[in-house]
Amino acid sequence: MKRKTTTTDLKNLIRQKFEAGQDLIDLAIEYKINYGTLRNLSSKENWQKGILKDIVYIKETEKLTKEIAKKRENKRKEYRERTQEIMEDLQSLEGMDMQMYVALGEEKKSYAETKATVVKLRTSSIKELYSIDKELYQILNATEEQELAIKRLKYEELKRKQDL
Repeated sequence: MKRKTTTTDLKNLIRQKFEAGQDLIDLAIEYKINYGTLRNLSSKENWQKGILKDIVYIKETEKLTKEIAKKRENKRKEYRERTQEIMEDLQSLEGMDMQMYVALGEEKKSYAETKATVVKLRTSSIKELYSIDKELYQILNATEEQELAIKRLKYEELKRKQDL
């Protein structure tokens, strides 16, 4: 009696599906091949279940990470520009004539006082917006980035120790 063999093309197709995350039992039923045969074949050839799925996940994560990093950098740039504008406003206050007045309703304030109040309000609003954006975009300062990198290294080290 002649043994039934699987073609190389069929074997490669089954391997691709297995490495994409499908179970061997499902593939055995789908292609009408003995489960033991597939299990032995996968073991002999070191097939890794879901490895393609993991690779795709990692690539998608890297892509998203790059997009998020770009958004973060744009936000940082935006806040640098806003901070620079405030600094310019503060510098313009230095040589201002305190005798120029602005009428606000019945109250009379010097132009310099009014501008200083506006600068103060802008500064506090930017500070609040930055804290919100920092949370949303996970914007980190240099110290926080270093701490995160150290934590990541420790995590990778622990992962390597568990794999051994």
